[in-house]
Amino acid sequence: MGTIDDIEFDDNYSHSIFGFLLLDDQILNHISPSPVIALHHPSLMVFIHVFHDLIQCQQYINNENRKMISLVISEKQITNWNREINVINHNINKVYIFCKTWSNYFTMKQWHGCYRDKIQDVYLPDKFEYNLLRLGIDYIHKIMPEFRQDRGVFRKFVTDAKNLVRALDNYFQDQIDSLDDDLSEAAD
Repeated sequence: MGTIDDIEFDDNYSHSIFGFLLLDDQILNHISPSPVIALHHPSLMVFIHVFHDLIQCQQYINNENRKMISLVISEKQITNWNREINVINHNINKVYIFCKTWSNYFTMKQWHGCYRDKIQDVYLPDKFEYNLLRLGIDYIHKIMPEFRQDRGVFRKFVTDAKNLVRALDNYFQDQIDSLDDDLSEAAD
């Protein structure tokens, strides 16, 4: 089991005109640390460029203004972005918000701050990894045509996509097994 911190970005993905960024928060507040989302497959998420600092992420986006970026962002970071930076980057074309609590989930579903017109979905922690796997498969399929001439990188991306599909397959098999267990318990 791992966390977002265990994701190691593969620099091959930085050569695409499309970027996939994740901005998480690791800020310790005075009451308690920020909740951590557990991931079963962080080693498969090599397509994700992870940031924990809002300013560093913003600088990266500004420096990579030729890219079209999908941004996965925590509810705390999008709130900070809205409050502190209040600048819309036009190369961010899709935004996905992940929440660490139910109350934040409902708040973010009705978000009226920055990027509201680019928000594709809002996720809870229990479905976060599933959604990252699914988004990763779609992302890799989108960038693969750029690399058809570079057979080595192309093969690597195909392998990465296959590994994500296998992880999703395992996820769905676990869901089926859980339902079977529920049926067995109900029959007893």
